[in-house]
Amino acid sequence: MTRNDRLTGILLALQGGRKTAAQLAARFEVSRRTILRDIGALSQLGVPVVALPGAGGGYELSDGFWLPPLQLTADEASLLLLALRRFGAAEGSPFGAARLTVEEKLRSVLPDPVLIDAERQIGAISVQSPHRLEHL
Repeated sequence: MTRNDRLTGILLALQGGRKTAAQLAARFEVSRRTILRDIGALSQLGVPVVALPGAGGGYELSDGFWLPPLQLTADEASLLLLALRRFGAAEGSPFGAARLTVEEKLRSVLPDPVLIDAERQIGAISVQSPHRLEHL
């Protein structure tokens, strides 16, 4: 597991409620010290992690902090948007209406820099459907 994967995992674990450093260390099979460094890294990235001292303490996310359930890279977003355009674009496609709503939802949750980069990538791609031979 990479550090980025572990940071994401810690963030998701904290969305589920308060966790101690020992619980997180056991879950991710790393030392407690590694978890403390990771919590520090999340804080430096702007994630509002709150440390609660004492017997019932641990780490939790500030009230109101929410991480969207889906984090996509520009490459992943490009792939999905391109697939949505191709599958629903054909005349008479059974996916036409659903494709439009899925694309709207996807675009609404993508951060602007990711969406801009994805659109740039899609603009550089040309896709042609293969010609189908009619069976006689």
